[in-house]
Amino acid sequence: MEAIRLTDPEYYGHLRDYAVEQQLAGRPWAQTRQGLFINIRTYSEALYADLASAPEKDLIEYYGAEGAFARELQAMDMRLCADFAMGNLDLRPPLGTRMEYQANRISISRLTTAKAARDRPHSHRPPTEADVVAVYQSMLRRGASEDQASTFLRQGVQMMSLDDRCTTTIAYYEAVLDQPTARAARLIAADMRANAEISMADPSPR
Repeated sequence: MEAIRLTDPEYYGHLRDYAVEQQLAGRPWAQTRQGLFINIRTYSEALYADLASAPEKDLIEYYGAEGAFARELQAMDMRLCADFAMGNLDLRPPLGTRMEYQANRISISRLTTAKAARDRPHSHRPPTEADVVAVYQSMLRRGASEDQASTFLRQGVQMMSLDDRCTTTIAYYEAVLDQPTARAARLIAADMRANAEISMADPSPR
């Protein structure tokens, strides 16, 4: 909540008022807490367009946090990891304190990275063919098969099996983070622009 207070005081006030209203209405704190969590998650999904212009260092740190979250999901439940890969992870049902904490960390990281983008915008060029080839080769080194890597880069994960969706997505995160700073930032910014388009087309939580 402190990160929200610092990055968006107006939104912080909205969350504070919501919590007070819920408590005055006699709602259990666990229910209020879950409502806050969903609210923050939904709000943070709308920030992808800002993320695409974040400074290189901030963008890469955020992507690293997302990749670590995917690893956590893989260890917990392959289906959750596959849902994350598809952009359909539903965090509304209780997932346990640890996973809620990790998911909330991603939302807060998204908030602070978006603020960095607004404060210090950086224009990232679109990825080049050499960038795509480099990340493909790195995906192979990270354990993806040639078919998995080429399918992911051409079509995404929609036609993959559950296990392949998860493992190939993680291989991609790691492959991007293996790249030199400028190249990694170009690839990540392109992902954020694509996510922004998806979020605008479908405003429901991803």
